[in-house]
Amino acid sequence: MNKNKYLDLTLLEPLDELDEEELAFHNELINGKTISVDSLDTRKYYSKIFKESNNRSRAVNIRLKEQDYMGLKTKALELGMPYQSLLNSIIHQYLTGKLKTIVH
Repeated sequence: MNKNKYLDLTLLEPLDELDEEELAFHNELINGKTISVDSLDTRKYYSKIFKESNNRSRAVNIRLKEQDYMGLKTKALELGMPYQSLLNSIIHQYLTGKLKTIVH
C-alpha cells in the first residue's frame, strides 16, 4: 500500500491529453503553488472543467470466460441494454460502494 497521502495526478490522465491551460494548472498543483479563486465566476469556470474531465470515458479490453461473457450478454438483453453499459454500471456500482463483494 502506498504510504503517500497525496494522489499522484499524473496517474489520472496522460499529460499529453491536457490542453495548455490544464497543463499549466497541473504544473502549479505539482509544484505546490496555490491558485487564487477570488470570484464566483472563476470558481464556476474551474468547477466546470473538473466536472467535464470526470465524464471522460476510456476504452479498455478485458478477457472473460465464455460462459461469463454469454451470461453478461443474456442479462443485458433481458434488461434491454447493451452489455458494455451493463458491465460499466456494475463496475461503477462496485467502485462507489453500492455493490458489495461476497467473499467465500
